[in-house]
Amino acid sequence: MHETDTPHGFLISTQEFVPATADEFERVLRAPGSIAAWNELELSGPAGSGVPLDVGDAMEFTVNVGPLSFDYVMIVAARTSGVSFIQRTTKGFVDVTIEYSWKTQGVGTLVTVDAMYRLTGPLWWKKPATRAVARKFVRTASRNMRDMFSPRRSGGRGNSTFPDTHGCR
Repeated sequence: MHETDTPHGFLISTQEFVPATADEFERVLRAPGSIAAWNELELSGPAGSGVPLDVGDAMEFTVNVGPLSFDYVMIVAARTSGVSFIQRTTKGFVDVTIEYSWKTQGVGTLVTVDAMYRLTGPLWWKKPATRAVARKFVRTASRNMRDMFSPRRSGGRGNSTFPDTHGCR
């Protein structure tokens, strides 16, 4: 995991190798339920989670941090088939842009996740606490993403560990 400061924010970057083809990774990535499962979030929208996400589509969810909860709406901002998928928040406590990029490497896919967090207005002073929470979320999501594709780590089940309700199949 790599971190960089930016004005009023920070970038957290991580890479994971997933034992799946790039096409399979992209198919699973575009399922709203997959991203929610990786981040351990409960989606409140969209209703049709079996439909692949594309530019302009939104996901609604709540992030719980201790006793506090924050509602977020995240849209697909850009997508280059076979290369990258970018999401950004349109509602939430912190402005977040997450880019997934991937490339075939050996018998699997190397996935890079760049999560940019920006605190706006009078919230910039909460940067240290926000960074600690974001670091935990990025680390957990990356681990869950990797484990979803790994039969060895998921008890031999591979990507079947997420039910059809997540739109992964």
